[in-house]
Amino acid sequence: MNSGSDDVNALARDQVRRALTAAKNDKRWGWQEVSELLTELGIDQTPNNLTTKQSRGAFKASDFLLLLRSMGVTQLDLSTLEIPGLAPATRKVEANKKARLTKPG
Repeated sequence: MNSGSDDVNALARDQVRRALTAAKNDKRWGWQEVSELLTELGIDQTPNNLTTKQSRGAFKASDFLLLLRSMGVTQLDLSTLEIPGLAPATRKVEANKKARLTKPG
């Protein structure tokens, strides 16, 4: 990976950590309570596993969403996740798409 993608991944991992910490704090839960809830849902995760995953920001997207929703989170604001270069990259992709669609033949 290059430095740019490493930076973006670090930003995303930090967003995951912050979202999970906020959800736990809102409920005044620790990883023990989250682990117990997941066990009730048929998902075995020890508090230690959850702590390690959070510190690394290493949750799979599905696990991340499941954890947030199980702690009562119904909305996730991604507007604070600033991705360097996103706007110009999006414009370029849209221009390329438009060019492909208007190309004769």
